[in-house]
Amino acid sequence: MCTFPLLSMYKLYISEENVEAKELDFKKALDLLQYIDQSDPTVDYNALRLLIWTKAALRDSWLPDPSGDPQNAIKDTVFFKTVDLAFNEGWNIMQYLPDLGDLLQADDLGPLKEDRNFQYLMSAGYEHIKQVLNP
Repeated sequence: MCTFPLLSMYKLYISEENVEAKELDFKKALDLLQYIDQSDPTVDYNALRLLIWTKAALRDSWLPDPSGDPQNAIKDTVFFKTVDLAFNEGWNIMQYLPDLGDLLQADDLGPLKEDRNFQYLMSAGYEHIKQVLNP
């Protein structure tokens, strides 16, 4: 299996140049992960997965919702729309989501990494996912 073309393809879906990228684009990038040989020492699978999710997070502003409801604030974000799309397609979403701590510490988040509202909304979103998966 040739990894290089796959790496180029995922970049087409999630790069900043793809200004129209939505949840379907990020889901397609995640779809490509299944074709990457996780034993290939030239590819850091977990770093690539984390990068896809951080790029999804960077697509939104993460402003607080005036109602104070975190679920209302996150429901229209590319990140959580991608989660919802993958979940509705039958994915084991926890297999594809990065660990919350890893996500919140990702250098690729830039200023969002220090944004307390972003941290709160991500934590609330992850908690909601766990509740849905384990009622």
